[in-house]
Amino acid sequence: MDTPSPRSGFVRQIEWIAAAGITLAVFHLHTLFLRHAGALWRDEVSSVNLATLPGWRDVWSMLTHDSFPLLWSLLLRVWTAMGLGDSDFHLRWIGLLVGAALVGAIWMAGLLMRSAPPLLALALFALNATTISAGDSLRAYGLGTALIILTLALIWRFYENPTARNAIVTGLMATLSVQCLYQNAFLLLAAGLSAASLAALQRQWKKAASIIAIGAVAGFSLLPYLAEISRSQNWWMLEKSGFHPAQLWMRASQAIGFPRPWFNIVWIAVAAFAAGIGGLQLWRLSKSERDSNDQAMMTFAAGSLLLGLIGFILFLKIAGLPTQPWYYLPLMGFTAVCADRIISKMRRARVAVLVITMLIAAASYRAALPIVQQRQTNLDLLATRLSADAGPNDLIVVNNWYCGVTFQRYYHGTTPWLTVPPLSDLTIHRYDLIKAEMQKTNAIDPVLAKIEATLRAGNRVWLLGRVPLDGNPPPAIQAAPNNPWGWLVFPYTQVWAAEFGYFLTRHATGAQPAPVMTGINPLENVEVASISGWR
Repeated sequence: MDTPSPRSGFVRQIEWIAAAGITLAVFHLHTLFLRHAGALWRDEVSSVNLATLPGWRDVWSMLTHDSFPLLWSLLLRVWTAMGLGDSDFHLRWIGLLVGAALVGAIWMAGLLMRSAPPLLALALFALNATTISAGDSLRAYGLGTALIILTLALIWRFYENPTARNAIVTGLMATLSVQCLYQNAFLLLAAGLSAASLAALQRQWKKAASIIAIGAVAGFSLLPYLAEISRSQNWWMLEKSGFHPAQLWMRASQAIGFPRPWFNIVWIAVAAFAAGIGGLQLWRLSKSERDSNDQAMMTFAAGSLLLGLIGFILFLKIAGLPTQPWYYLPLMGFTAVCADRIISKMRRARVAVLVITMLIAAASYRAALPIVQQRQTNLDLLATRLSADAGPNDLIVVNNWYCGVTFQRYYHGTTPWLTVPPLSDLTIHRYDLIKAEMQKTNAIDPVLAKIEATLRAGNRVWLLGRVPLDGNPPPAIQAAPNNPWGWLVFPYTQVWAAEFGYFLTRHATGAQPAPVMTGINPLENVEVASISGWR
C-alpha cells in the first residue's frame, strides 16, 4: 500500500476537523427541515394512519397497501402510544432522530471499518438534499438506510473478528434492516456475498459459511410476508409499468443530482474510481500470500458496491414499479459508504481527496438549504381556508384521489367533499378500491351529479387540484383492462380529470383560481379554484 507522508499526522487532524464541521452542517439542515416541513404529505399520512389502526391484526392485514415491512409501522405505533403523536411537529421529531441515526451510522461505519473519518460519505450523501428531505420524512427510507449501512460495517467486523457475539449482533442488525425495507435484502446479499467470497479466497471456509448463515437468517425473517405480498399483486399491478432503464436512470439522477445535475457526474466518478481501486486490490490480494487488512477491506467494499448496484437493479426489475428519487436512498448510502472506505485508504491522495470533499460539501450544503426549508404540503392550509370560506351547501372536490388522504387528515369543516373518483376509504392509499373504480365506465358520474346539483342550487364548487379546462372532449374509456393501457392506473386518472374538466367548461359559468403558493414541495402544492354558475 501507499507509504504515509511526513505530513500525514497534520492532514489526519484536518480531516477530523473537516468531518466534524460537515457533521454540524448536516445537523443544521436536519433542524431546518424539522422547523419548516410543516404538515404531513400524503405518503406520511398514510404511514401514520396505517401504524395507528385499532389493532395489530388491522395493521398486518393492511400492511401490503404500503411499501414496507413491519418495523417502521411498529416504530410509529410505539411513538404515538407514548403520547408523542398528538401533533405534526411531534411526529416530525421521529424524522430528526432518524436523520441523526443516519449520520451516526455513517460515523459508526468509519469506526468499525478502521479508517479515516467518513469525509466523503458525509459530503456526498449526508449533505445531499434528497437524503435530508426523504430521510427525515415519516417513511422508512431513512431508518432503512441507516440500518443497512450499519449491517455493512458489522459484516466487515465479523470478517475481521468472527466471534459468536459479533455473529449475533450482525444477524440482529441484518434482520432489522430487511424488516425495515424489502430492498435491503438485496444490499445485504451483496455485502454478504462480497465478504464470503473474500473469506473463500483466503480459504477460510468456516468464516464464509458463517457469513452466508447470517444473511440467511435475515432472509428467512421475510418469509411471513410472502403470502401477503402475493395477495397484494392483485392491486399493485395498477402501478406496474415494467422495467425501463432510461426511466430508472432519470429518477436515480434526480436523487443523486438533486438539485444540481452536475452532482450526477461526481457520484458516477466517485463510484467508478472506488470500484476500480477496489478491483486492483483484489488482484493484488489474489497474488499475495499475506492477507493485508487494507487490501481485504477495500476489496470487500468494492465487491459490496458493485454487487449492491446489481442487486438493487434486480430488485427494481422484479418489482416492475415506477420509482421515485427517494427510493434510491438506501443504494445511495450503501454506495457512498463503500466508496468512502476505499478512497480513504489512498494515503498519497489524501490532500487532494480532502480538498475535493470540502468543495463537494460546500456545494451540497448551499444547494440543500432552500430544499429543506420547503413545506411538504399546502393541503393543510387549504383545509383551514375552506373551513372558513366554504359554505355548508357548497361542495369540495379533490383531484386526484390520492390527495384525499392528506385532505381528510386536516379538513374539519362542515362542507361535504369527495375525491375523483369517490372512494369509501381514504385512510391509506387503497389501490384495491381504485381498481374497482377502473372497472366502471362511469366512475366519476357521482361526482359530476353532485357538482351539477350544487351549481344549479346557486352554490359553489371548490376544486382542489388541476384539471384540463381547454374544452377538448375527453377520450372514450372502457372498463379496465379493455383499454390500450390495460391495468395501469395513471391513464385512468388522466381521463377522469379530462372528463371532469370538460364537464366544467361546458356547464360552469365562472371560475376564480387562487394564486399558486410558493415555498411548497412541488409534489403536493395543490391548486384551488372556486367554481360557480350553471348553464
